[in-house]
Amino acid sequence: MGDLANECDSITEPFTWDAMGEIVCRHLKLALSTPQEIRRVFKANKCPVVVRKLLQCAEENRGYVRVLGGVLTTFRNTFKDTLFAREYITQNASAFVFRCLELPSAPVQFRELAIVALEELSIGTPQLDAILLQAIAAIPKVTPLIPQYTNDPKIFQSLLNTLRRYLSVLNAFKLSEVDALPVQSLQLHRLAKTLVALLDSPTKTVLLPTSIDVISEILMWIAYFESEAIERLPNDKGTLLFVAFLLSPSLPLRCKGFMGLLNLQYSDTAPEVRFCNPQHVLYMDGIRRTPEQFAQTARHYGLDDIRNMSRESLKRGYDNPSVKRLPDGKKFDAYQAGMNVVDSALNGPQNLAESFAFPRARLFGGEIGWTESLSEDMEIALRYHGKAYEADVLQLAHHINAMYTALIIENEPDKFINNLYLNEIHMHIRIASTTALQRWPGRSYFYLTMIKFQTGQRFHDWYKKGIECKDCTPYLRSQFDFEMACNEFGLALTHLSQKPTRTWFEEGKGYIVKAVASMDQAMEPQRSASPQEAILGMLGIFLSLLVPDATDAMDADHFNDLIATLDVFVNVLWNQKYVFMRELTQTARFFVLHHEEAAKRWSPLLSKLKKAEQASSNSESRVNSEVSYIDDATKHLGITENVRGQTSCAWCGRSSTGLRKCGRCDGVKYCDKICQQSHWKAGHKNNCISPPIKA
Repeated sequence: MGDLANECDSITEPFTWDAMGEIVCRHLKLALSTPQEIRRVFKANKCPVVVRKLLQCAEENRGYVRVLGGVLTTFRNTFKDTLFAREYITQNASAFVFRCLELPSAPVQFRELAIVALEELSIGTPQLDAILLQAIAAIPKVTPLIPQYTNDPKIFQSLLNTLRRYLSVLNAFKLSEVDALPVQSLQLHRLAKTLVALLDSPTKTVLLPTSIDVISEILMWIAYFESEAIERLPNDKGTLLFVAFLLSPSLPLRCKGFMGLLNLQYSDTAPEVRFCNPQHVLYMDGIRRTPEQFAQTARHYGLDDIRNMSRESLKRGYDNPSVKRLPDGKKFDAYQAGMNVVDSALNGPQNLAESFAFPRARLFGGEIGWTESLSEDMEIALRYHGKAYEADVLQLAHHINAMYTALIIENEPDKFINNLYLNEIHMHIRIASTTALQRWPGRSYFYLTMIKFQTGQRFHDWYKKGIECKDCTPYLRSQFDFEMACNEFGLALTHLSQKPTRTWFEEGKGYIVKAVASMDQAMEPQRSASPQEAILGMLGIFLSLLVPDATDAMDADHFNDLIATLDVFVNVLWNQKYVFMRELTQTARFFVLHHEEAAKRWSPLLSKLKKAEQASSNSESRVNSEVSYIDDATKHLGITENVRGQTSCAWCGRSSTGLRKCGRCDGVKYCDKICQQSHWKAGHKNNCISPPIKA
C-alpha cells in the first residue's frame, strides 16, 4: 500500500469524498479547487498532463476504494469544465467511470458516487461519437442496477436520467462514424421488462411523477430501437401501457404514449421520412448532415444526368425510348404521358378514387408500372420539347410516387421495405427540390416538395414562400396546408415527448395551439371521405386528447364520441389499404380497439397518476415537477441558457474557464478552432467587427 492509499485509509469515518479528492490532488501536486486554479492549468497548457496524472493514479490504485473515490470526485468537479471534459474523453476517462461502477464488493457510498458520475458523464460529454460509444457500453451496465435502488429516489432517478440520456443520443448514430447500432447488445428487452414490472407495482415508493415521466420516455425509445422488446412482453402489457399513458392526466405522458405507439408501428430506427420523426430533436441541437456530406450524396445520385444531355442525345433518346408499347399494344406517347403527370402533380386527382390510387391508366394511356425507364423516357420527351420546368416537376413527382409505392412490400402489407432504400428516395427528393428551387425560385411546387415527409421549424419559411407564389393552384395550396398541419402536429409531439426542458415544454404547448389552427384550415378544402380528410380527422381527434388538461375537461360521452369518430376515419383508410401514413392509421386502430382494455389493465397506475395530479396545486406546479429533473441535472454542467454568458462558448454553449476570445472582435469566446469555425460559417462573420482603437 502506497503513501496515498495509507493517508486516505487513515481518515476516520465519517469522511467525505471531497476530502479524499483533496488528498489525491495534494499527493499529485494538482491545484484544482477554484476557477482561478483551473484557469492557470489552461494557461500553462497542462490540462492533458493533469488528466493523465489522475487516470494513472486510478490505474495504480485499482484496489483502493478511497483513492478511486478521490479521483472520481476530482473528475466530477473538473468535468463541469468543457475543455477538461474534452480532454477526459480524449484520454478515455469513461472506461475509468465504468470500472468504478462495476468494482466488486464496493461500498454502497462508492457505488452511488459512480452512478452520479456516470449521469454527469452522459450529460456532459461534448463529442457525438464518444457519447454514442459510451451509450452502447453503459446501457447494459446500468439496467441491472435499477432494481437495487428502487427505495432510494435520488440514485434511482440518477439511473433513469442516465438511461434516458443515452437512449435519446443513440438516435444520432446515423449521423456519426459508428457503422451500425448493436441493438442486441443493449439488452433492451431486459430493460423494458424491468421498467414495466416497476410500473405494474404502483405501491412502490419510486413511482413519483418525475420517475414515471422518465420511464415512459425510456420505453418510448425502446419501442423506437427494438419494438419487439415491448411487443414480447406477455399479454400485450407493454403496448397497452402506451395506451394507458395516452389516457393519463399528464400531458407529457400522453405525448410519450402516442409516440411510443407510433414507434411500435414503424420499423426499428425508422427512416428519416417517418411521421413525427424523433430525429427532429437532433436538428434542434444542431446535429445534422454537414454540407460536405450533403454535397457528396448529391454527386452520388447524379440527378443532373438527363438535364445536361446535349440536344443530339435528347433527340436520340426521344426517337428510341425504352418503352415503345403499352401492354395492350398501343404506342406509348412519352410526351403526352409526361404532361399528364405534371398536370396531376399541379392540379391533383380528378376524383375520389384517384386520391387513394395513382391513376396510371389515365396518365400513361394504359396499365403500366411507373418504372425508372418510363420516367426517363417522359423526362427526355419533355426536355426535347423545351419543357424544362415541366421536366423538373416530373422528376420530383416520380420520386414522390416511388416513396409511396416503396412504403409497403408487394403482397406483404404489414412488412416495411428497407430503411436505407427509403432514405435514398428521400435524399433524391431533397436534392432535386433544392436544385429545382435554384432554377425556379418563383415556382410553388418545389417549395411543396421541400416540406413533404418532414418535420421542422425551418419549413415554415418554405410554406410561406410557396403559398405566395403566383402559380400556386388551389390544389397545391390544399397540399401546403395539409403538410403544415402534419408538421405542426409533429413539432408538438417531438417537443413534448423528448428533451423535457421548460423551454421545450412551453414551445410544445404552443405548437399544439398552432396545430389546431392549421388542422382547421387544412380540413376545409378536402374532399369528403378522402384519405387526407381522414388523416386530418385522426390528427384532430388525437389533438383533442393531447391538449393540456384534456382529460380533466372531457366527460365520458364526449370521449366515446371521439373514439367513434376516430373509428370512422380509421376504417376509411384501412378498408382502402391506403399506404401513406399507414403507421398513424395502425396506431389509431390499436387505440380504438384496446383503450378500454388498457384502462382496466393499468387502472392502479392511472389511479396513482390521477391522485398525483389532484395533489398538484395548479398546472404550473405540475410542469415544474415534470421538467425540473433535467434542469437540475444539467445546471452544474454549464449547458443551460441560464448560465450562458462570458464563460460559455458562443457556438456549443458549454462553459469553461479556459475559453479563448475571438481574435478579431473580442466579443465572444470559443472552446477551440472547431467551434470558432462553425460559428463563423453560421453567421458570426457578418457580425465580427474589430473593437475601436482608443487614442
